[in-house]
Amino acid sequence: MKRKVPDSPAAATLIDGPDFTPSELQLAVRNHSMPIEALRYDITPIGLHYLLTHFDIPDVDPAEWALAIGGRVKRPLRLDLEEIKSRPSITLAVTLECAGNGRARLAPRPEASRDEVLLAYAINGQPLPPQHGFPLRLIVPGWYGMAHVKWLRGITVVANGFGG
Repeated sequence: MKRKVPDSPAAATLIDGPDFTPSELQLAVRNHSMPIEALRYDITPIGLHYLLTHFDIPDVDPAEWALAIGGRVKRPLRLDLEEIKSRPSITLAVTLECAGNGRARLAPRPEASRDEVLLAYAINGQPLPPQHGFPLRLIVPGWYGMAHVKWLRGITVVANGFGG
């Protein structure tokens, strides 16, 4: 079936194949896999990272943002971005992989108390871009990308493993 693409810059463009909604077309452009050519780099440039965003990218004012830490702690804590950046930091090369590649039998399941779990505010030496979780993202090396929480606002310490 040939039809016009709705709301496209090239409105006269015709597509062969199944009908796609404008929302599906927007998601296809918004979410993308890493191109095979990116494997030539030791460290993947930001523009070549795979990207999967299910919901809207929040508009975060870094001056108003804070990370809340609560749950099973002696005293709850709130840290703004500058307080987090003032703490000791490390640089670590980490592989992010889409959970769509399978995760059901991965063991052990991560616990956030592992030393290599990071709070990331930068990527490749640059500030973390909004689509990758600005202002703060949780990085869990050895676990699929779905565990690398974007737009982190809080951490709740629990006594037992989380089953959710």
